[in-house]
Amino acid sequence: MVIGDKKGHVGLGTVKANDVPGAVKKAIKEIKKSLVKIPLVGTTVPHDTMGRFGAGLVMIKPGKKGLELLLEDLSVL
Repeated sequence: MVIGDKKGHVGLGTVKANDVPGAVKKAIKEIKKSLVKIPLVGTTVPHDTMGRFGAGLVMIKPGKKGLELLLEDLSVL
């Protein structure tokens, strides 16, 4: 689970639980401990960024004004 406040703070939490509400509560606790500050230019990131962890790949690109969130399947790269 990833949570942000639209002011440059983002956190990531991955947990397991027997039910969804329990997993959400645990994830929120973990996210609060792992918040990081992301530099912003206006309401977007300043440049393209790509990260990899194991088999996962994340690409962050600056967005146009008014664009909220765009998700793509990067598994073909």
